[in-house]
Amino acid sequence: MRMIPHKITANIKHYKDKHNCCYVSLEATDNLGRVKYSKTYGFDSKNRVWFYVCDGKCVEVTQEQVYEALVNAYKSLTSIEELVSENLAVVEEGY
Repeated sequence: MRMIPHKITANIKHYKDKHNCCYVSLEATDNLGRVKYSKTYGFDSKNRVWFYVCDGKCVEVTQEQVYEALVNAYKSLTSIEELVSENLAVVEEGY
Protein backbone atom coordinates (compact mmCIF):
# COMPACT_ATOMS: atom_id res chain seq x y z
CA MET A 1 0.00 0.00 0.00
CA ARG A 2 1.39 3.36 -1.03
CA MET A 3 1.49 6.01 1.70
CA ILE A 4 0.22 9.37 0.46
CA PRO A 5 -0.37 12.43 2.62
CA HIS A 6 -4.00 13.42 2.97
CA LYS A 7 -3.85 15.96 5.76
CA ILE A 8 -1.74 19.09 6.31
CA THR A 9 -1.38 20.96 9.60
CA ALA A 10 0.07 24.45 9.84
CA ASN A 11 1.44 26.00 13.03
CA ILE A 12 2.99 29.36 13.80
CA LYS A 13 6.13 28.83 15.87
CA HIS A 14 7.54 31.63 18.00
CA TYR A 15 10.19 32.12 20.65
CA LYS A 16 12.12 34.88 22.43
CA ASP A 17 15.92 35.15 22.72
CA LYS A 18 18.08 36.50 25.57
CA HIS A 19 18.10 39.97 23.95
CA ASN A 20 14.29 40.12 24.20
CA CYS A 21 13.80 39.77 20.42
CA CYS A 22 10.85 37.63 19.35
CA TYR A 23 10.98 35.28 16.35
CA VAL A 24 8.20 33.76 14.29
CA SER A 25 8.04 31.16 11.50
CA LEU A 26 5.47 28.89 9.92
CA GLU A 27 5.66 25.10 10.19
CA ALA A 28 3.66 22.81 7.88
CA THR A 29 3.40 19.09 8.70
CA ASP A 30 1.67 16.35 6.71
CA ASN A 31 0.21 13.21 8.26
CA LEU A 32 3.32 11.23 7.22
CA GLY A 33 5.43 13.39 9.51
CA ARG A 34 7.18 15.46 6.84
CA VAL A 35 7.85 18.97 8.14
CA LYS A 36 8.65 22.14 6.21
CA TYR A 37 9.49 25.58 7.61
CA SER A 38 9.21 29.12 6.27
CA LYS A 39 11.83 31.81 6.74
CA THR A 40 12.13 33.03 10.34
CA TYR A 41 11.29 36.66 11.04
CA GLY A 42 12.27 38.60 14.14
CA PHE A 43 10.80 41.52 16.01
CA ASP A 44 13.05 43.80 18.05
CA SER A 45 10.67 45.10 20.71
CA LYS A 46 13.16 47.70 21.90
CA ASN A 47 13.39 49.39 18.48
CA ARG A 48 9.91 48.23 17.27
CA VAL A 49 11.40 46.78 14.05
CA TRP A 50 10.64 43.58 12.11
CA PHE A 51 13.61 41.87 10.41
CA TYR A 52 15.06 38.67 8.97
CA VAL A 53 18.69 37.60 8.70
CA CYS A 54 20.27 37.27 5.25
CA ASP A 55 23.96 36.43 4.87
CA GLY A 56 24.58 37.39 8.49
CA LYS A 57 22.96 40.82 8.16
CA CYS A 58 19.59 41.97 9.51
CA VAL A 59 17.20 43.16 6.81
CA GLU A 60 14.37 45.38 8.08
CA VAL A 61 10.85 44.69 6.80
CA THR A 62 7.37 45.93 7.62
CA GLN A 63 4.79 43.93 9.54
CA GLU A 64 2.75 43.73 6.34
CA GLN A 65 5.70 42.15 4.51
CA VAL A 66 6.05 39.55 7.29
CA TYR A 67 2.33 38.79 7.09
CA GLU A 68 2.43 38.37 3.30
CA ALA A 69 5.59 36.24 3.47
CA LEU A 70 4.06 33.84 6.02
CA VAL A 71 0.82 33.53 4.06
CA ASN A 72 2.77 32.88 0.84
CA ALA A 73 4.98 30.38 2.68
CA TYR A 74 1.85 28.54 3.82
CA LYS A 75 0.61 28.37 0.26
CA SER A 76 3.90 27.03 -1.08
CA LEU A 77 4.80 24.74 1.85
CA THR A 78 1.46 23.00 1.91
CA SER A 79 1.29 22.63 -1.87
CA ILE A 80 -2.35 21.64 -1.97
CA GLU A 81 -2.03 20.95 -5.70
CA GLU A 82 0.64 18.31 -5.00
CA LEU A 83 -1.49 16.80 -2.24
CA VAL A 84 -4.53 16.46 -4.53
CA SER A 85 -2.58 15.11 -7.52
CA GLU A 86 -0.81 12.48 -5.39
CA ASN A 87 -4.13 11.28 -4.00
CA LEU A 88 -5.75 11.16 -7.45
CA ALA A 89 -2.83 9.08 -8.74
CA VAL A 90 -3.29 6.63 -5.85
CA VAL A 91 -6.99 6.29 -6.61
CA GLU A 92 -6.21 5.52 -10.26
CA GLU A 93 -3.68 2.89 -9.16
CA GLY A 94 -6.30 1.28 -6.95
CA TYR A 95 -4.40 1.96 -3.71
